[in-house]
Amino acid sequence: MNPKLFAIMRDYIDQINNRYRYSQNVDEAYPERSSAGISFDECFLAVIVDKPPGLAAIGSQFNFLTSNSKKLLVSNLFAYEKMVLLHTFLSENFSEKFVFKQKNVSREAYTTLTPDVVLF
Repeated sequence: MNPKLFAIMRDYIDQINNRYRYSQNVDEAYPERSSAGISFDECFLAVIVDKPPGLAAIGSQFNFLTSNSKKLLVSNLFAYEKMVLLHTFLSENFSEKFVFKQKNVSREAYTTLTPDVVLF
C-alpha cells in the first residue's frame, strides 16, 4: 500500500476571518487571545504584522505544509472552500462515500474588510 498524504488549506483571509469569529468568545484563561471588542479590520491588521499579538498568532499554513527546505510535504492539497474535491479524492481512494459533519462552527460576525484595509 502506498499512502497518499493530503492536507486541507484555507484561503488566508478566510483563515483570519474564522480565527476572528472563533475568538469572539472571551476565554478567561487566555484573555489576550480574545478578539472581543475589536473590529475585523483591527484583527486582520494585527495578523499581518511581523510579531502578531496573542489574538492574532494563527501560524502559517505554508510552514505547516512544507519542510525546512520549502518542499511540499503532501502529495494532495485541497482548498477548504472546495470540499467536493476532497470528498471525491477520499471516495476514489477508499471506495466509499465520506460525509463530514460540521463541528466547532464559529458564530456569525461582521467580517467585511473596509476599503482602507483592502487597499492596504
